[in-house]
Amino acid sequence: MKILETFEIEDCSCIEPTLMDHLEDRYTDMAVMMAADEARLLIDEKEDPVALALHDSKNWFVSSYIFREPELGVIEKFEECGGDIYQENRDDYTDSIREYYCYEMVKEFPGVLEDNRPGRDILVRELLEEVFGSGCMGMKTATDFCCGSGVATSVLNDMGKDTLSFDLDASLISLGVQKKRLDPKRAMCIDGRAASVFCPESDLCLALMLGDINKMNYEIWESMIGEILAIGKKSLISVATERESKMVEKWLEEEDASVTSFENTRDPIYDRFVLVAE
Repeated sequence: MKILETFEIEDCSCIEPTLMDHLEDRYTDMAVMMAADEARLLIDEKEDPVALALHDSKNWFVSSYIFREPELGVIEKFEECGGDIYQENRDDYTDSIREYYCYEMVKEFPGVLEDNRPGRDILVRELLEEVFGSGCMGMKTATDFCCGSGVATSVLNDMGKDTLSFDLDASLISLGVQKKRLDPKRAMCIDGRAASVFCPESDLCLALMLGDINKMNYEIWESMIGEILAIGKKSLISVATERESKMVEKWLEEEDASVTSFENTRDPIYDRFVLVAE
């Protein structure tokens, strides 16, 4: 894995159990309080600290500060333990972190049943080409919001997009990585309500088959609509029912988005109702 190459070590564990835990300052405190006999500090191209690797006489542990600010205690811990300073581009290290967690998910979910229906990738590509036409070629970056096992991601990649993908279901991320639809350096298991923290702005945010949206969970989905608009210069959203489509359209309009909606008859189940927003 790239993270091992970065720190020139043979094995390591990230102190933060999941990528979402990178938002929690308590893991910085945990790193600072660890008993360690050696440390390695990673800085980015601006010489800002992005990670601290600590050795406890047996194993290496890494704490990263890509998605939260490092505290002064991190530098003090490094100076206390002594060790070398490494430097890497921040974006490259972020890829390494995503890769680490993807392979952890593959270990946890090694055998996952295929969820992709044959031919769905063709229908997704046709939908994108219908909606955006030649303008689709001008979109260089994309986000696959709630990507599942990466069927849409593979389509976006085949169309030449630099695609960042995420889902909250770790087993589906594992499946996508194993099937090579998801690049482990460009896939994440995160909550969509925090998407804009982990995902930079992209030319297109694709969010296919959102839902089931109901009266018990609608507030969760409503907050995700705001995240979709925050990420994508243009957004394409699909849902299974007309009722859900009307709810999503209302939320988009409340965010002052320009919305076009239509019924997609390519498939009786998938992507039946489509909304395009910007």
